[in-house]
Amino acid sequence: MVAAQPVSMYVLSRVVGANSQPIVVPKGTTCVYSPFALQRRSDLFGPTVSDFDPSRWLCWKPAPWTYIPFSGGPRTCLGQHFAMMEMAYVTARMCQTFEKVEERSGKERESQGFRDNMILTPLEGVKVGLIPAIR
Repeated sequence: MVAAQPVSMYVLSRVVGANSQPIVVPKGTTCVYSPFALQRRSDLFGPTVSDFDPSRWLCWKPAPWTYIPFSGGPRTCLGQHFAMMEMAYVTARMCQTFEKVEERSGKERESQGFRDNMILTPLEGVKVGLIPAIR
């Protein structure tokens, strides 16, 4: 059943923290969220959130709605499963083909900025060197 009249207030519950109070959002308020900013919060992911540390994913179990690269709920990304399968395939093929991947920009991590179109992309691209595996 669809309501014929819009709801005047929405209540958004905070997921993080046992003592969190609900957030009341008045009707007509524009709400925006940024997965880019959310996934860089040190209060959720610790003080080393900006460090490149692949080992952090070995036993990390995210709380619901704290890691949402494809959004969630009824408006989740339609291409999520394809993107995950494609990333796994490309990663496996690169590991079979190349011994090493080297960063070649010579710049500090996250120092060049981002271009914000439909998705965020590095402003100056990603410069890498691919070292072939010895067969």
